[in-house]
Amino acid sequence: MFEKFINNLSVLSSELRHVSCRSRKLIETTNEVNAYGEMSLYIDKLFEDIIIKHLAKEPFVQSIYSEESGIIQLRNEGYIVIVDPLDGTQNFKMGLSYYAVTIAVLNPHLEVEAAYVVNLVSGNYYSAVKGKGALCNGSRFYTRKQSSIREVDAIYVGLSRNVTELNCLSAITQRIKSFRAMGCASLDLCCLAIGNCGLFLDLSYTAKLVDVLASSFIAEEAGALVTSLIGIPITDIPSKSTSLSDAVFKSKFQVLGAANTSIYDFAYNTCMDMEMRYNEELV
Repeated sequence: MFEKFINNLSVLSSELRHVSCRSRKLIETTNEVNAYGEMSLYIDKLFEDIIIKHLAKEPFVQSIYSEESGIIQLRNEGYIVIVDPLDGTQNFKMGLSYYAVTIAVLNPHLEVEAAYVVNLVSGNYYSAVKGKGALCNGSRFYTRKQSSIREVDAIYVGLSRNVTELNCLSAITQRIKSFRAMGCASLDLCCLAIGNCGLFLDLSYTAKLVDVLASSFIAEEAGALVTSLIGIPITDIPSKSTSLSDAVFKSKFQVLGAANTSIYDFAYNTCMDMEMRYNEELV
């Protein structure tokens, strides 16, 4: 079922890519706010309308949790789909060619069963079905198994402002090979999944499930580890939450993703060490 669903999303992706090139008016704000209290752009609403129309045709979809309109109830039973119609909105506004649509499918137990992320510029898409591995454009892929921290390329996202976060990023940067900040968490995590980098960090407490749930699942299926900075796998957040609505629309968190346990432990321990030092200085 999910393989067919993912294949059908290629039609949706084509339509969204066509629309995204259509008009400068799309980057203007509407008079509406989204489910997070942020101003919506015309492109956000237009993408969401197209996505909802597509998903409504899938008989197994019970409801949609979307960044723009919140909860859209379609049927009385079935699966839940969590959607970000446009991840990387600021990139889109600035004309930077790096933004995506993310779609995660949850079963009635709130476990992720399938995920899809598409780069709306290149058309490259990443997908996964539980227990069947991760695919890029239909071909299987795996994370890069780097053996040395000095070989690690990292991607940072989020605007870290406080001293602890900045010190942590600085300490990690001094040990690794290189880092980039590209402004679209979902595609960044797909870079981790496919092996283009070995480490992903968002310490800004701005990550939302709509942004990172689908790509975290894809990265896990490729062999990566993706957790909050308190060690909870991102893919476990829905099923461990007392309220899915609160988890999707009210929770923001830090994210640590790594290609293997040695890279993960290095980044985690560095962040914990920086936090401990900062707290000791305050005392």
